[in-house]
Amino acid sequence: MKLHKFLMAVALVAGAATMTGCDDDFDRPPVIVPEATIEANTTILELKEQYWQGTTSDFLTTIGTTDTGDHVIIGGRVVSSDEDGNIYQRIVLEDETSSIFVRIYSTKLFESYQYGQEVRIDVTGLLIGTYRGLMMIGVDYNGSVGGMDLNVFQQRAQVNGLPDKAAIPQYVTTISDIKSYLTDQTQLMTWQSRLITLENVEFVGGGSEMFGTPGAANYTTRQLKDAEGNTLDISTSNKCTFVNLLMPKGTGTVNAILSYYGSNWQLVFSDPETDCTGFTWVDTPEKPDVPADGGDGSAETPFTVQAVQAGADGTGKWVTGYIVGFIPDKYYDQAVFGTEGAINTNILLAPAADVTDVAACIPVALVGDLRNAVGLGGHPENLGKQVTIYGDLEKYFGQPGLKNTSVYAWGDKGGETPDVPDTPTGNVLYSALGETDATIDWDIDAATGVWSWKEYSGKHYLNASAFGNDAAIGVTTYAFSPVIDLTAAKSAKMTFDHAAKFQTTLRTLCSAAVREDGATDWTELAIPTWPEAGSWTFVSAGEIDLSAYAGKKIQVGFKYGSSTDGADTWEIKNLKITE
Repeated sequence: MKLHKFLMAVALVAGAATMTGCDDDFDRPPVIVPEATIEANTTILELKEQYWQGTTSDFLTTIGTTDTGDHVIIGGRVVSSDEDGNIYQRIVLEDETSSIFVRIYSTKLFESYQYGQEVRIDVTGLLIGTYRGLMMIGVDYNGSVGGMDLNVFQQRAQVNGLPDKAAIPQYVTTISDIKSYLTDQTQLMTWQSRLITLENVEFVGGGSEMFGTPGAANYTTRQLKDAEGNTLDISTSNKCTFVNLLMPKGTGTVNAILSYYGSNWQLVFSDPETDCTGFTWVDTPEKPDVPADGGDGSAETPFTVQAVQAGADGTGKWVTGYIVGFIPDKYYDQAVFGTEGAINTNILLAPAADVTDVAACIPVALVGDLRNAVGLGGHPENLGKQVTIYGDLEKYFGQPGLKNTSVYAWGDKGGETPDVPDTPTGNVLYSALGETDATIDWDIDAATGVWSWKEYSGKHYLNASAFGNDAAIGVTTYAFSPVIDLTAAKSAKMTFDHAAKFQTTLRTLCSAAVREDGATDWTELAIPTWPEAGSWTFVSAGEIDLSAYAGKKIQVGFKYGSSTDGADTWEIKNLKITE
């Protein structure tokens, strides 16, 4: 995205040549302007329209020829850069009608296909399809859209002219408009992958949170917010060069690729420092020293809130503080100091009972019995009390916090430190949906288009979603196992991992299920632990008792339902039944 640097260098070279050109002591190299010999005969939108199959289920198909038998040629300007590594092994091509990702198995593409440069591509014979709903052009890679070899792309693509940033189509829009396109297939198809401009927006966590999570795998999700409170996800690779760059403060204008993943939009930056204007940038602060009086994490001298904020870390640590509020949604800056509308899934701990500044607090995730005992939703009288809680020091809501909590004690000291539970030694009676399984033998109701066995980053999972599938709204559908023989078992329990970022009707319309062999009706099973909304983080569902079915043959499965109030996406893997 460093086009300005390139143009400046060209200008300096040209200026030097002008000052010395009268001497004619050396030959100046000519400026070679590339000229394509092929002409675009199909717009990007026309190509999309011909092969679009929606975003519910991923597909892959070969691009054919035009009605007259000619090769399909598209053209547009490059509106992305892989120089900083956030857009990886691909370019985004945009014309006056739409945009599309082109996958290329190569790096440093920005050197040959520069931002603002026109590129024309013969796409006949290449594959077009979607990955998690995002339409792309490429080649087959394990049944999905993969990157073609660079030499293949070079044989098909021609650069035309020098980079011209001013010639890039401009699409100024709003977050509310972008969100409305999710329910309109034509608009969804048209706006996918465009370089868009959003004005008068701010970064949630600007000035305090980084774009990424240094050292973590995969991607970090942040949010952009407008004046009306509408938000849009930002996706950043944790391997890009600006992973540790603090998001800027204040309001301004952003230019970013409007990408898509699963069932929602996400913005992708090529280079935030170039793509974001009008904001206030702040330097990444140095990590403060843990205060000497901040405790050591033991029950007798637990870590203080200040120690956790300063970088105290570790698993199985005690932390003490005063309960001052909670986070009602997935955004930390929406903290509530009080009990109105309180929930039981988290609390805010502060150094004192009268703190009302979220910057002075740490978030604590409550699980299991702690929700009913400590949470403000069930016990508003806990507001202002000092509590000491045992758990793991991890990022929570993007902040230093406490997760995987298990026990607590009122006051400034911890109680009895819990034993680390032994790894279950019961016989494994049945396992399925393993994240390394390329295929599964479960019965998936294909007619509704809700269920599918998917893969991401080499890991597989069972996916259920009616989002964007109007025919599946209001339909109840199951995915279920073959018959499982428990006739020799004296007891049985089932566990699995699951994730769900967006949750509206998930916990009321979806569940685990079981039935005896030969039965038609399903018995719903309560799921002890649901994943927290706001991320695609897999968590264990806990143990589900199946002892009532010991000595029998059964089938287990999952019920998925949706309504006009919500059509959530549910991801499930690593199911086991043990004795």
